[in-house]
Amino acid sequence: MAFWDSAVPRQHGLLPRRPDNAGHPLLCHVPHWFSPFPLPELAVAQLEQAGLEPVAELPVEPEEPLLLLYDTPDRLLASTDLDGLALLDGYRALLAAPATSPRLTLWRLAALDAEPLGKILSGDPPPELSADLALPDPEPLAALVTGALCRSVPGLLDAYLDLELQALLGGGEPDSAYLRRLQTGLSSEGLLQAWRSPGALALEAADLRGQLDQSSGMLEDTQKALAEANQKLEEQDTALMEAREEAELTLLQLHQVQEELEHYFLLSRSQYALLERHEELEQRSERLLVSLRPGG
Repeated sequence: MAFWDSAVPRQHGLLPRRPDNAGHPLLCHVPHWFSPFPLPELAVAQLEQAGLEPVAELPVEPEEPLLLLYDTPDRLLASTDLDGLALLDGYRALLAAPATSPRLTLWRLAALDAEPLGKILSGDPPPELSADLALPDPEPLAALVTGALCRSVPGLLDAYLDLELQALLGGGEPDSAYLRRLQTGLSSEGLLQAWRSPGALALEAADLRGQLDQSSGMLEDTQKALAEANQKLEEQDTALMEAREEAELTLLQLHQVQEELEHYFLLSRSQYALLERHEELEQRSERLLVSLRPGG
């Protein structure tokens, strides 16, 4: 099953085609993405690197398909401040979107590099996701809270499962056994350890935050170096342009000097010819005067 393949038969794994001006079918391009949920900075950076731009709202009738992004309920609860009703509204909004817009979970998105993601957007057949890519295991506390939330908010679990049936699966299977996975994650040892070690989680979060700050600093340094390199390049371009203009001016002056030399050369040659003619006339005049003298 190719990456476009979905559990919904009407999608048939590929984005629907639309005719061009000549009536030939073309694969739709997906230049934008939308999500009703806050996305992690790494996901936003990945989408930006692949050339996608976000839209603030989901259009009622979008002119072009949008890449629609979501995640499992437990991961959204752990990474955002949303409640169960907000999750339900977000899932339903994505379900109501046109079928031409592909749905993709964030954990599947994270498994794609910019090049495969770009192939998805261009309509070229992309490679399948790795066969080793497994569904994300919920943390014990997250599984406990999410399970209780799914029981207290009617329709939340069904909305997520319906969305999985419409998702781009990359050759995998939809997360149809999500509730069973939540129950599997409810081990007493895991819950006890999570309950007793909030400090460890805080340290891990602080470590991740430190890594993110370090990455941001490296990115700023790289951007600064790139700006300096661009400035030097602009200065070199300016100097090259000035040198080219100076060379063109010098060449023009040389052409003018050459024209003046040619003019003076022709004038000198003309004067030389006149002098020779004058000398010739003088000699003839002298000969004529000698011949006219008495006894000459």
